[in-house]
Amino acid sequence: MSFQYKLIYVRGKRGVSITVKDGAVSVRAPKGLSAADAEKILLQKKAWIEKKLSEQARQYGENRDFIEYSRFLLLGETFDSAEELRAALCRVEPSRAGMKLPRRADPLCGEGGGDGKPQPNKNIKPLIKLYKSAAQPFLERRLFQIAAQMEANAPDRNFQLSTFNVHFKLINSRAKWGCCETGGAVSLNWRLILLPPALMDYVIVHELCHFGHMNHSRDFWRLVSAHLPDYTARRKSLKKYGFVIKLFR
Repeated sequence: MSFQYKLIYVRGKRGVSITVKDGAVSVRAPKGLSAADAEKILLQKKAWIEKKLSEQARQYGENRDFIEYSRFLLLGETFDSAEELRAALCRVEPSRAGMKLPRRADPLCGEGGGDGKPQPNKNIKPLIKLYKSAAQPFLERRLFQIAAQMEANAPDRNFQLSTFNVHFKLINSRAKWGCCETGGAVSLNWRLILLPPALMDYVIVHELCHFGHMNHSRDFWRLVSAHLPDYTARRKSLKKYGFVIKLFR
């Protein structure tokens, strides 16, 4: 086998599932499956697994500075130090000016683990706090700005956001950019503030359109397209920033 993997037995599991995440391969299988049989299954999926590993390695290489916290993102722009980032965050949200960052001499991440990947330590916590504090009011304002625009320009007069009691929640997720609930809550990942505004807006429009269709049907995508005709290009670009959602553990 050209790659290492971890075999995990799960009580009551019927089938076998393979996960390729952060450069590691995991196989979850029912108790009783032999290692030899697991390897046969892996060989059948070898091309797919190697493709995933290659994609993840390439993404890591392309974005290493951000993953290792030697450079930082804010609204799609790059900053070479924590000090530069704080100044930019204060321009986005001036009330954050008094918050503290690590001393200049303090490292923002550890020396790295056995796999060569960074091991974030407690010194990154002030930056996370700073990001979240700026994201809370910024994303909330942007949500209601976009909701108002969508309400004013609604192509379907039967779809009125004002009837859904839209309200905002900030979430910390390493799996999703946002979600919405039938009760009117729109939850947005604080890491959205790292993305270019066009991609942030796409996520917000996407979630607001779910009030019209709580699914990903053709009607849903028609509604998204009515408000963002270039949504397919934005959606594609968002995938390039997939590493961002896993930053700041």
